[in-house]
This record gives sequence, C-alpha cells and structure tokens, in this order.
Amino acid sequence: MADEGEEHGRSDTLPAIEIPPWVGRARAVAGRLESAPTLGALILASSLTGLVAVYVASVYCRQYTFAGLLSFRPYDPPTPMPGWMYPEPFGVHFFGDFLLPLRHSELALPYDTPGMVPSYYPLFAKVVLKPFLLFDYRQALVLFLLVTFVGLLAPIWAMLAPRPISERLFLTLPLLVTGPMIVVFDRGNLQGLVAAAALIGMVGLLRGNNTAAGFWFGIAAAMKAYPVLLLLLLVRVRDWRAAAVGLVTGAVATFGSLLFFEGGAIGNLQALWRTTDAFRDINLDRALTGNHSFKGGFAAMMVNGPDWLHGSATWVYENYGAVSVVLTIALMALAGSRTTSLFGAVTYLAVVMSFGVGVSYGYVPIMMLLAVIVVYAGQLERNVPTACYLLVLALLLAPKGVMVGSSPLALHTYLSPLLATVLVGLVLPGDVRRLWSAWRVRRSGISGGRPATEPV
Repeated sequence: MADEGEEHGRSDTLPAIEIPPWVGRARAVAGRLESAPTLGALILASSLTGLVAVYVASVYCRQYTFAGLLSFRPYDPPTPMPGWMYPEPFGVHFFGDFLLPLRHSELALPYDTPGMVPSYYPLFAKVVLKPFLLFDYRQALVLFLLVTFVGLLAPIWAMLAPRPISERLFLTLPLLVTGPMIVVFDRGNLQGLVAAAALIGMVGLLRGNNTAAGFWFGIAAAMKAYPVLLLLLLVRVRDWRAAAVGLVTGAVATFGSLLFFEGGAIGNLQALWRTTDAFRDINLDRALTGNHSFKGGFAAMMVNGPDWLHGSATWVYENYGAVSVVLTIALMALAGSRTTSLFGAVTYLAVVMSFGVGVSYGYVPIMMLLAVIVVYAGQLERNVPTACYLLVLALLLAPKGVMVGSSPLALHTYLSPLLATVLVGLVLPGDVRRLWSAWRVRRSGISGGRPATEPV
C-alpha cells in the first residue's frame, strides 16, 4: 500500500543539489592544505610581490623614493624639537619614532613640551624606554631594534616549537618582509614592543596559561591603551581571575609610572588626553597620507571614488566616531562570546586595533600578527573558508605603497580597510551561526555542554 505522501504525488525527500565540479575540486585542494605552511607561503609571495611593485613604482615610474613608498621619507628628524636633542643621524635617517619618545622619557613633564612635538604615549611607555638612556643614541637604537626583533619573532618561533627548524624558519622569516614589520623597524616605532607583549600573551593563551596571558596583555595595554581589548579573550573563556590579573597589571604599570615623572596622576592623564585628542582630530589631508584605517579608506573614496559612492563615503567620514564606536562594540561583544572561535575573536580585535582608529600608520597593522600566531598554532580546519582567510590575511600584511588614482594616493589607503572588511566578513558568518545556535538551545531549555566551536 502506498504511503500518504505517494498517494498525493509528493516526495518526502528533497531533490539532490548538483555541485559544480570546480567546487568539489576546490574543497579537495583546501582539505589537503595545512594552514601554517600555506599562510607562510602566501605571506612570502604577496610581500615579495608588493616589494617588487613598490620598486617599480619608485624607480621606473618615479612616484617617490623606494623608502618613502614603503615607510616614510628617509630624512625624518622629529620637528620641532630643541637642537640639543638631535643626535648624529644614520646617514640622513634619525629613526624619528624612537628618537622622539626617547627624548620625552628624559623630561620631568613629558606632556608639557613647549617648542617640541607632543607625546602621544602613556607614561609607562616612557618608563620602558628609560633604560635605553644609559647608552648613547646609536647603541640605544641598535639595542632597541634588537629587543623589538626578538620580542616579535621569539613568541612565533616558540609557538612553532614542535616543527623542524627548517619549517620554523620558513614560517618566521617571511614575516620580516611584510609591510608592518618593515615600517616598525624603519621608524623604530614603539608599536613593535606593544605587539611583542601582546604576542607573548597569545602564546600563554594558546598554551593554556591564562594568567601569563593576562599579565602580558596588561603590559601591552599600559604601553598603548587599546590592547586592553585583548582581555576579552580571557572573558571569552570565562577566566575572570586571569582577566583581573591583566587589569591589575595594566593599572599598576600605569599609575606606578607616575613615580618617575612630575605632574601628578590627574595632571598627566589630562595632558595625555589633550595630546591624543589633538592627534585624533585629523583633517582630510592627514586622513589621506600614509593611512591604513577605515576612515582613511572612506576619505579616499571621497577624493577618488565613483560619484555614486561619494555621498555615502562623505557621511561615514563625517560621522566616523559614532559609526566606529557602534561597530567596535559589536565586534567586542562577539570577541567576548564563548561561542566565537578563537581565530574569529582574535581577528575582530586585531582588525579593530589595526584599522579602527582614525589614523593607522603603516606600523599599526603589525597587530595582525596576533591572527598569524593563531593560524601557526595549527588548529584551523582544512576547508575553503580557511583558505580564503589565509589569502586575505597575507594580502593585508603585504606592502602596498604604490600610488594610484587620479589624485594619487597609496594603494594601502584603499586596499587595507577593504581587505580588513573582507576578512571580518569571511569569519563572521560562522561565528554568528554558532551564536544563533547557542541562543536557540538556551531558549528551548535544552541542557547540555558548551556549543561546539571551531577548534581554535
């Protein structure tokens, strides 16, 4: 006897969906790719391609100097600054981003600097630099660059410990030719030490030592404030003790730094707010010069974008503060959710820290190394989405200083915020699905363990 479905001419099974052959081949290839070596190869290929493009643009197309397109102009004395503060340069290069905060660390009132470029760093950053005052400038610079080099690469090298030395070299050395790494060392920027502390914290987190992670995240936050967002990674695993360690570490380092300077806690905090507020209050020219941020991308669209996009880009640019706050809060909420994958949480926070500020110079996206070290932990699934993550991440790190457009602007001004948006857009659906699934489980009253997440 026929069942009821057959009697009414209805099938209880859905027709099979034919998958195009190329989709199957893509899945097969992605399933064979190990994430760490794949990312290392993509970083090497994209960064070398970027370097060649910058060389061609500078030498053949005469756009600017090779160094200028990669980082900043070679002659870079921080001005204004009292004459006695200028050391003998390296040729014409002062490594100005190291020289200026080093000189600030010598002052009793670092934020009260008439006739001098103001300081934009918390006091703890200046305490970190004080030991370098024991050496003459050349020695101090070499030592600082060496400490930065070790601080950035040692955590990644340690995370790769189970792998053969040849493979560890292959995965580590290409990072030296990425855009942010080149700028960090060319400028001597303190962002390298900030990222180093954050990376050490990530190693602790990946190895299950959340207390150590909290400590180093607190150190990074004391040097440049916004790495305090990394404590959300501890909130994500509900390790409140480790998160408290991070908060206490950051607070002790911040307020303990007051012992080395005059002006008091309130006075110095007010002065820091004034200088950073002035830095954030950027005009259109600054938004378009060497900028990698989302705001810079919208500014570029205002100048060189199509007519149909001009109105929207202008509105976002003019209301960027409110827009960025809303989006940052949304990404922070996802980063702190237990259902979010570790790679997703780290990616959201790294993107906010690298591109969410109004001005993001070439050294700031070095915080994307946090996502790299998660990949190098070797626990991402082998599938097509992961392959896409790796490609976009590698392109984000590649040098992109070539000038393009009718009113020439650096390619990174357009491409960096776009790639960051694409990366978030690729990772977001999986995390949203897990969040939705967990919400449905709670709503239905079904008891059980923690909803499944991606391996990391």
